[in-house]
Amino acid sequence: MVAVGHRCLYLFGGELSDGTRTNEMWRFDIAGRRWTLLSDHTVVPVSLHSMSLNRTSLIVFGGYTNVGEESNDMLRFDLSSNDWDRVTIHPESWFGLSERLKLAGHTTVVHEELNMLIVFGGFMAENQEVVASSGLFAFHLAGHYWMELPNSNDLLPPLHRVVQRALHTATVFGNYMLVYGGWSNQSPDQGDCSAGTSPILYDFTCYRWIPWSKLPARRHTVLQSLRRYGHSASKLGDNRLVVLGGFHGNAHNDLTAVQLPTDLT
Repeated sequence: MVAVGHRCLYLFGGELSDGTRTNEMWRFDIAGRRWTLLSDHTVVPVSLHSMSLNRTSLIVFGGYTNVGEESNDMLRFDLSSNDWDRVTIHPESWFGLSERLKLAGHTTVVHEELNMLIVFGGFMAENQEVVASSGLFAFHLAGHYWMELPNSNDLLPPLHRVVQRALHTATVFGNYMLVYGGWSNQSPDQGDCSAGTSPILYDFTCYRWIPWSKLPARRHTVLQSLRRYGHSASKLGDNRLVVLGGFHGNAHNDLTAVQLPTDLT
């Protein structure tokens, strides 16, 4: 998993060519074009985890461990000391959520004003099967407790509801979280991302989903046509989303910048 911050790119964990997982943390200096190994011990190797920048630390959550199980561990990597520590969690906030937060292939984003880590989607175990999730959760970074965010999905027409998805991306623009792409086991074509994984917005001011198809056509034509999963996406400036690579039938290596409306940022 990759995170960008402080003019550097950070790479942690992942699956190696021999099928094992690594716990190495690397830093790439963008200006100097140089890789540095920061840590290669202490924590459990994981893949398909998430990693988000929160001020001067990186927060790593979930992922598959070397025994192939989904994890709900949360770790913090201090960028000033290069040290790891486990994030303490208020035990009562786990009630009813612990198993549902064992995720891989999910996304996390930090909403700075709310001081929360937002978790959406991912793979989870259910009835001895691996399925995609549509769960939406928040971890309060100061209070150290979990909560499930209000989900307006049941209020939407069936064709506009948020489907379970994994291997998607999530990006914060102002008070909105833009979820794009992803793999869904609810798709009619049995897992291909070509159906059921349209972009969707979550509005943090009223805690509800906004179907992308409900926006004026000028706002969603490009993203609607870029169906894929396993891609990367990042915010550029105030209102651009940059999308790189991904899968849809085959692997892509294209780079696309999408201009978003200013009223969404």
